[in-house]
Amino acid sequence: MDKREKQVLDHIRDMKPFEELYAEGIAPVDVKDILFSLFAPYSENHEALRRYVVEYMAVDSMTMASIRGNYWAIQLLEESLRIYRLAIGNDSNFSLLTLSNRLVYENEAMAVFWSQYHLCHELDKLHIDEFAHESLRLIGTLIEGVIKPYLYGLAHYVHIAKGARPTVQNIERLTLGNVVEMLIHFANAPGHYYIRGVRINQWRNIAQHLAVRVHKDVVTCYYQNGHKQIQLNRDELLGVVIDINNILKALKVGHTIFFFDHLDKMRENKMLPQLDLRSEALLINLTTALASQGFRIVDACFTEKQSMLVVQDFSRMDPASRRLHTTQFLIPLYLNYPSAKFVVEYRECDGTPSLRTSASRTLMEKARESEDWNLVAREAKIEDIKDMQ
Repeated sequence: MDKREKQVLDHIRDMKPFEELYAEGIAPVDVKDILFSLFAPYSENHEALRRYVVEYMAVDSMTMASIRGNYWAIQLLEESLRIYRLAIGNDSNFSLLTLSNRLVYENEAMAVFWSQYHLCHELDKLHIDEFAHESLRLIGTLIEGVIKPYLYGLAHYVHIAKGARPTVQNIERLTLGNVVEMLIHFANAPGHYYIRGVRINQWRNIAQHLAVRVHKDVVTCYYQNGHKQIQLNRDELLGVVIDINNILKALKVGHTIFFFDHLDKMRENKMLPQLDLRSEALLINLTTALASQGFRIVDACFTEKQSMLVVQDFSRMDPASRRLHTTQFLIPLYLNYPSAKFVVEYRECDGTPSLRTSASRTLMEKARESEDWNLVAREAKIEDIKDMQ
């Protein structure tokens, strides 16, 4: 596990996702119901949602929970879904093809997000001059590198909803200002694309051109070729950063819901592209999925020779049944971290090592090719290491 992966794992451990729920004595099936209830009001495919919500959407549930009380962010989420569904209703096949073709752009956006995550500074410790500079760097990177692909995707679907069939290249030739203008005119509530009265694309321009002046505790930002300005104190500028982040959250969750609503049909039509996901994205998805089932990853190792997880139980359930449950974790380990051997070690809630399960790549490939994952549970090597202590 490299430094970046360790940073993500430490961050998730510090957040302790789902641990308060398990401390109250609830069961994994209850957590699944809670996750389902977060997305159900916005999903049009509840059957698919129940199948995918734990394994693939646990990390998005944390994002959803963070914006659930933010009326403005939820409105933007609903607006994005409105656009997606108008397009699907008008031209289903082309909309799904567009979803497939644009996945590479959303994936690249999240790669930028992870790079930004590792470069992030603690803003509250910076002097006002450095604070303004770093805040604008964050604003510019998030808008240009991460939010922009989602906005361009929405613009693509606006065209489809109106009966057009533009290519990805047609849309990518538009300026961000063009895209925001289009979305404002198409929106039920155009305020989605403004922060403190300034359009998202103008905030990007302010950040990219460093069109800012700091005097004492006031940060003055200039836009529209210097003809307009907005003055902010430190807390207000931080509020802009937070609002930009909430825009990203809303757009990301909206896209996730839309994607999983239609994933089965995309698979059926062989529309899913091969994506090169960042290792941090793989790890945070795996970590939160296991956390939703009451397991914390306390150690991990990913090499060509061996991929290993050490998981600790934080539920109040019987370790005798819980430890056998961890044998299935070999499957996501194999799917996400190619290696010659795969190992999962289970520790009880007090940290006592209890069970170790291992399987060769040959066995995992055999199970995948035969589409019989139960083969892993039947033929994997299972060691009762509690008796060895």
